[in-house]
Amino acid sequence: MPPDSRSPTPRNQEQIILPITIGAGRKSGRSRRCSADADPYTGLAVRDTSPECEYRYEEAKVKHVLYWCTIGGTSAASPLIASTFALAGGANGVEYPAKTLYENEVKSAGSLHDVTTGSNGECTKPFSETGLSGCTTAEEGKSCASKAICVAGSGYDGPTGVGTPDGITAFKPLAAVPAPTVSSVSPASGTVNGGTEIKITGTGFVAGATVEVGQGSGAGPTAIAASKVVVVSPTEITATTGGSAKPGTFNLFVIDSGGTSVGNNAGDDYTYTGGPTVSSVTPASGSVSGGTHIRIIGTNFVAGATVEIGQGNGAGPTAIPASEVVVVSPTEITATTGGPAKAGTFNLYVIDSGGTSPASTGDDFTYKTP
Repeated sequence: MPPDSRSPTPRNQEQIILPITIGAGRKSGRSRRCSADADPYTGLAVRDTSPECEYRYEEAKVKHVLYWCTIGGTSAASPLIASTFALAGGANGVEYPAKTLYENEVKSAGSLHDVTTGSNGECTKPFSETGLSGCTTAEEGKSCASKAICVAGSGYDGPTGVGTPDGITAFKPLAAVPAPTVSSVSPASGTVNGGTEIKITGTGFVAGATVEVGQGSGAGPTAIAASKVVVVSPTEITATTGGSAKPGTFNLFVIDSGGTSVGNNAGDDYTYTGGPTVSSVTPASGSVSGGTHIRIIGTNFVAGATVEIGQGNGAGPTAIPASEVVVVSPTEITATTGGPAKAGTFNLYVIDSGGTSPASTGDDFTYKTP
């Protein structure tokens, strides 16, 4: 419904309150969604042979009779909007047609002209000779319970909705955004503490996407949200895994405006690993002076791991750090023992982002005197 400064809002429309949701959660007490010309002075020209629409004139001594009437008012605006929807192909199965207008207001702004002046308020002053209202917009606005309902302004407003259309583009539904898919995650594992930088490949990624790693119950409140999510392209996302996860292999999900990726393929698997464990050290002994090249076998080793050999008080400041530590794989590390150490058999510890390996008989290393 348009701003109509020439008459008050029809009483049957002024009294009906429609509690509808419009656009992205926008609430309104009025159902005006788009602006159409309901002005009886500038409305639609309709051919009508009734006497009321007869117009006679003479030109070059020739008499002419025309049968046209200019039809205005809200009763004309409604079919005008309906016919524009028809030209655009109809509602196209959209839940409610106005949804199309609100989506295009955001995503196809050029398809609508914003109406920023005018009012649907009541004016008690006489019309001017040109048929314009004798009141200012501010004066008309005082007759309304709410200015947003009555007075046009920038953006969405009660009287004009989202504005007037530029052609029929605004009445065409936006193409459906396909749900994203995930084909690979690299690296495909990382510590339960999170912080692993990953690269996700797939299809249908759009700006604003989020990433979650399930914990056995799919996407949602129980999943672990990733941070630093960057949509590099429609086929690539980078992110950093979240922490406080339970160990295991779970589906990784991408969620965007197209929906949530389906977690049913091996390509989206991501494994949260627990802390490191040590099962063997070879050789299991060396000089108290250090310098022994050792090979450590275990699980959940990650890049950046360090190695220490206790001196009776576990890992920490009293332990002897190893040097030349290389994480060969998640199950193998090579290193060189440090010194000087005191003689005896002690636990060897691997420390990484997953934590510190627990002591076990398989992690013993014996420092020997020459």
